[in-house]
Amino acid sequence: MRGLAELNQQTLNKDITAKDILDGWGLDFYAPNSDIESDIEKTDDIENARYYIGETSFTEEELRKTSEEQKIQFYGADKNTLLNEIDDISKIAQYLNGLALEQWEYADDAPNPEEVECQIVRFMLSRHSNEKELKEMDTQILYKSDGNYYIEEIIPGEYSDRGDSITHYQVSEEIAKYILSYLE
Repeated sequence: MRGLAELNQQTLNKDITAKDILDGWGLDFYAPNSDIESDIEKTDDIENARYYIGETSFTEEELRKTSEEQKIQFYGADKNTLLNEIDDISKIAQYLNGLALEQWEYADDAPNPEEVECQIVRFMLSRHSNEKELKEMDTQILYKSDGNYYIEEIIPGEYSDRGDSITHYQVSEEIAKYILSYLE
């Protein structure tokens, strides 16, 4: 897994736009000239880059524009034990808003997991099919290593022309505890 992250870092194209990235993923909810685009375009300092610039705020309406049906499943250390599931859009918005994405720091040099805490899988309606089928959009693996918490985010290759996209973030203990509270 580390090899792909290093390859992505080596092939980083700072001239690529947010629209280019989302187009490559086949997503159709891109809003040109939005505040998000300008924030993404200004992120040249990769060492201090954040997952999200500005205050995180997801509304039910925004989530429904992305996909009318969604769900998030919470698993233990392996994907064999489903511990919780959210399929109500208002509760999904509440969960996402509580993640404080603006505090997530890119961690290209993240260590290998010593202790996997949980896995979170997000599903949305497929945009590549006329069938009303929920498809896995991403998996986030929360793990602890050297006393710090990290999230490995995996976006399946079917949404990219480059195969699976894997990104690592360092998160605070507070954010980790927030995520883990959904397992109880």
